[in-house]
Amino acid sequence: MKKGISVVICSYNSEKRIKKVLGCLLEQQNHDKIEWEVIMVDNASTDNSVALAKKLWNHPRVPLHIISETKQGQSFATLTGIKNAVYDIIIMVDDDNYVSPNYISRAYEIMEKHPEVGIAGGKGTGVFEEDPPAWFKDYEQALAIGPQADSEGYVDDRRGYIYGAGSIIRKPVYDYLIDNNFKLMLKGRIGKSLVAGEDSERSHAFRILGYKLWYDPSLEFGHQMPPARIDWKYIRKLYKSFGRASAYHGLYEEVLKNPKGLSSFVAKSMFLTSLYALYSALLVLPAYILISISGSDVGKKKVIRFDYTWGRLTELLTNMKKVMRYRKRLKQAEWRVNNSQ
Repeated sequence: MKKGISVVICSYNSEKRIKKVLGCLLEQQNHDKIEWEVIMVDNASTDNSVALAKKLWNHPRVPLHIISETKQGQSFATLTGIKNAVYDIIIMVDDDNYVSPNYISRAYEIMEKHPEVGIAGGKGTGVFEEDPPAWFKDYEQALAIGPQADSEGYVDDRRGYIYGAGSIIRKPVYDYLIDNNFKLMLKGRIGKSLVAGEDSERSHAFRILGYKLWYDPSLEFGHQMPPARIDWKYIRKLYKSFGRASAYHGLYEEVLKNPKGLSSFVAKSMFLTSLYALYSALLVLPAYILISISGSDVGKKKVIRFDYTWGRLTELLTNMKKVMRYRKRLKQAEWRVNNSQ
């Protein structure tokens, strides 16, 4: 596999944003000794984004490849982009991300210096079309904004994931996963559906294989925030979706922590797991009811906590057989068995 960087842009109706996305890539600095390419995956767009991208891209030595992925959904577009990349380092740039001028050079430096790192990430900064409300700061992490650690270095296990936006992925590791039948449990955002979490799932898989996660605050990227994304109802739906996704993330955490004794028994029992989720939801229910009655729930952390716990409980109760099936699949996964040999 060639040494270098493949920038993958998953694009869906990005006509109004793609000029700035590509402009930031055209302005990259200190990359003369780095081979790189840009892959734009058109994910069933219905606007003029592809034609505009072709017109805008004029880098003298870095090619722009346009690839079509008709199956809509970010995870499908991501996989298509990674499969078609020719270099050993992938940078995922969403179609609303505006990377800093040093992104290519710094990403390459990190991955070359730290072969133990499987995924690295940077610091997102909100690019707002209108001033965000005061409460938004408490929830910006949900939208890939803000630092991912206190300082540069390894991301600890308490966090355990890197934002998908702006993430830097070691391609040979992902290729190994795909070649050994790794399949995401979570398919990411599709249309108006907010059930996401594939970036966390990918991070968990890399950690199971023994790779580290890395954060560097000098890897900065702007993240476009239209008014609809800083709306309280949207944030609540987002956290409920995180709760639903946590039912599957917990399966990876079980493998990573490898609990023993009573903890192992509880982790393996879907009944006890669901019972604990119910207990967690009931703990915050009284506060949620009182806040709802007051008519002023905007920005309240207890409301978000309830949404998250309720989302997790809902997923465990309505899709218990699916969760159990996925747990068995993870335990017997080829990519885990082959890696241990």
